[in-house]
Amino acid sequence: MRLRTADDIDVRGKRVILRATLDVHYIEQDGKRVVKDDARLQEIVPSVRSLVSRGAKVILLSWLQRPEGMPVETMNMQPVAERLSQLLGQNVLMLPDCFGMEVRKMIDEAPAPSVMLLENVRFHLGEKDTKVFDIEYARELAKNGDIFINDAFGQSHRNVASITGIPRFLPSYAGSLLIKEVKALESVLTKPARPFVAVIGGAKISTRIGVIQSLLQKVDSLLLGGALANTILRAQGVQIGTSLVEEGMVEVAKSLKLTDNRLHIPIDVVTAKDLSPAAATRTSAVGKVFEDEKILDIGPDTIKLFEKVLATAQTVIWNQTPGA
Repeated sequence: MRLRTADDIDVRGKRVILRATLDVHYIEQDGKRVVKDDARLQEIVPSVRSLVSRGAKVILLSWLQRPEGMPVETMNMQPVAERLSQLLGQNVLMLPDCFGMEVRKMIDEAPAPSVMLLENVRFHLGEKDTKVFDIEYARELAKNGDIFINDAFGQSHRNVASITGIPRFLPSYAGSLLIKEVKALESVLTKPARPFVAVIGGAKISTRIGVIQSLLQKVDSLLLGGALANTILRAQGVQIGTSLVEEGMVEVAKSLKLTDNRLHIPIDVVTAKDLSPAAATRTSAVGKVFEDEKILDIGPDTIKLFEKVLATAQTVIWNQTPGA
């Protein structure tokens, strides 16, 4: 697959929106939120430095957790800006929002080169992951820049304003991280060492059903977990209580043939009545979940099954965790 890059584009003085994966884990430390795992931030540093060295105004864009379309103080991007500043060895200007006149004024007044970080793009409902993204929200985001670079491989399957919407309005390119991941994936998919195993987790089967159907034609084993497995179980008429499920995908999930010996889904699960840390949990066979329980994770028998399959693998591709 040939992807257009911005390597040879003159970006001096240009406003470059760099879509990155900055959804990091953080902890509370001395009354302050501090990034706990900065691996994703370290990955984007070379891309940022390259653009800075070429004289660009780099405008980072991402989300942090799931604020559900409204500002949440504990989900703002400030800890990310502070850690990126340390990693880059230069100030990352934290912007107060991700669009609007005030934001554009601050971007325009910033020197070139410089690095800025827009506020959590999920603070607005326009970023909601739906079949049709909010085109007006995408238009507003695009007003922040002259060029768009997507370096968020792990989120590029999402049909959202900040991924598929902005390219409608700006010249758009693939970032070096995205290109690296695509090349690695192409290599694995075309000539994998076998047995070839894929592990797919996460919440939404709607964003992965095409990948699942495609992988079933290529892998020796496909292990499915996470909340997306709940939708598959619901499609088979299995009791899943109050677990997270995509009701609109139940009919589509029925197309997956559970009799295919390459396809493995949970055989037991960990459940609880709510998501609070104090909630009592229990292990249940699939189909024995109580009506007032939620599936939280795969159970020990499923772990043993998955471990057995993975122990024979020569190639593994893994997307998100089997836990809910």
